Amino acid sequence: CDGELLKYDGDNIICKFNTSKEAIKFVLLVKQDIKDYNKDKEDDHQLIIKLGLAKGAILVSPDGDLFGDAWEDCCNLSEETAQKNEVLVCRTIKEDIDNEDMPGCNFELREKTEQVPLHYNITIG
Repeated sequence: CDGELLKYDGDNIICKFNTSKEAIKFVLLVKQDIKDYNKDKEDDHQLIIKLGLAKGAILVSPDGDLFGDAWEDCCNLSEETAQKNEVLVCRTIKEDIDNEDMPGCNFELREKTEQVPLHYNITIG
């Protein structure tokens, strides 16, 4: 996938992509890789992921810190809102994908909360 690694932050990996489609393709590949890895592992040896995607301008400082609404939304989706093994995306990502060919990619609406705007859980099937 055509993305760029921006930063490692604790157990988070922060990347950016030129298109919403590329971002979703990447996180779905990661989700499948984790599922395959976990297949024969006992529960306490499995990797657990929570993924969030947001779209918008961000500012990257010289020391690598990130700023902007898209960054805040992404953090809140992945760290505060997502349940284990969920991929949550903001409304603008979903709108981009509505015009793309993403077979088997389903969007389950989630209502906005105090921390995050209207968003969707992506499922495959």
